[in-house]
Amino acid sequence: MIPASRVVCFLPARNGGESAPTEPMTAWGERAGMACLRATPYVVLADAETGQARNDEPALVLNLDPGKLRGPRATRVQAIDITDPHSAAAPAAEIYNLLILGRDSLVVESDRLGLKPLYWAEAQGGLALANRILDLIALLPNLLAPIDTIALKEMLAFGHPLGERTLHARIRRFPAGAALRWCGGQVRIDRRRRIKAPPIEQRLSIGEAADQVAHRLEASVRARSGGHPVLLGLTGGFDSRNLLGACQAAGIACEAITYGERHHAEAKVARAVARRAGVAHRVMPISPRNVRDNISRNLRAIEATA
Repeated sequence: MIPASRVVCFLPARNGGESAPTEPMTAWGERAGMACLRATPYVVLADAETGQARNDEPALVLNLDPGKLRGPRATRVQAIDITDPHSAAAPAAEIYNLLILGRDSLVVESDRLGLKPLYWAEAQGGLALANRILDLIALLPNLLAPIDTIALKEMLAFGHPLGERTLHARIRRFPAGAALRWCGGQVRIDRRRRIKAPPIEQRLSIGEAADQVAHRLEASVRARSGGHPVLLGLTGGFDSRNLLGACQAAGIACEAITYGERHHAEAKVARAVARRAGVAHRVMPISPRNVRDNISRNLRAIEATA
């Protein structure tokens, strides 16, 4: 299994009349600090070590955020169960896109929650995919225009484009929990991995439903913390308040922190909640210098779309 925070793929179309642009993509990848993991019949670039994937053997590429790998950085799975690749990927990370590199086929599966983005666009006789819009545009500058005016209005109204839209009309966000299968120029997409709500128990009362949610939340907190004390971000809203209650119900010691200033309404509410729960609480100021110094990094992380 090959961990990578950046991936770029090009899948030739069946009747596109062009083969994969291996040489220009490889040259661009070298300049961008990315290695070519597959050169034919499709192209896969990643910020991984050269030689970790060979064309004559299957490989898993785990596309995740930097620093999110649970195990060692270079994790190699010698025997890959192609029928159940997530048995190897899930223990290594929670939020990820997965690429299954075959000799003549490629499978790309997006994060089930859509928290790890994946973008795609039709270009130059095939399909281009990447987890960063900036990489797609750097590789294929003609994708920059035109601007999707609806997405721009959505961003101004809600802070981000909705659904699969991006600010670039020719680039779309890949659906959450979707799987793209490419073989011989043919592409098939389904959403069999998307999270589906369990069937509703018709005879379940509101109180019983609330108890089930509480028990599952407690079990999740207990499993994720391992029983160790936790540092909890407390905003005073319902989500963080419920997490605090789940920690206490599970018998897990915690300390609460709130980012901002003591006079902020959010900090005041969080302080009152923490006092009521009997847990220590701190307000962590955010200095203007810290915000200014990290603007560039933060914009790169969200690509100005969230």
